Amino acid sequence: MMMKQKKYLSVKIGMMICYDREFPESARILMLKGAEIILTPNACILEELRLSQFQVRAMENAVATVMTNYSSEGKNKIFNGHSCIFNANASKVIVADNEEGIYYGTININDIRNYRKKTIWGDAFRRPHKYKKLESPDVNDVFKRKDSYDNEFKRLER
Repeated sequence: MMMKQKKYLSVKIGMMICYDREFPESARILMLKGAEIILTPNACILEELRLSQFQVRAMENAVATVMTNYSSEGKNKIFNGHSCIFNANASKVIVADNEEGIYYGTININDIRNYRKKTIWGDAFRRPHKYKKLESPDVNDVFKRKDSYDNEFKRLER
């Protein structure tokens, strides 16, 4: 008796940490490198604004985004759960509550791939030749900061 072997699709996964989530460029670079799903471990309070920000990262890059976060239980009382999954079209798959637990959501990679073939988002209509200012290390005075040692933050040294 011959057994049928299951075929599995290859999926391109990108990873970023919670601080990367704060900047649109992190998710954009992962999408440009081929990511279809971005996984993000998180350690901060996820309020409505940060959840919306993460949902926008999915939409603007046409990728599914998945984030885990510490619950508010046990020694992590400063966190508030709300682990989440958003599809590439920004639809909510799940936003968990603040309790510790295992939460499930389904991402259909074929749906993501079909969406990416039709959407205006992601890499479809970008105009990188217009982005020269994005590459400039110059900082407006109002945004100059010091590092944790009270020294001027030098963005070109990392």
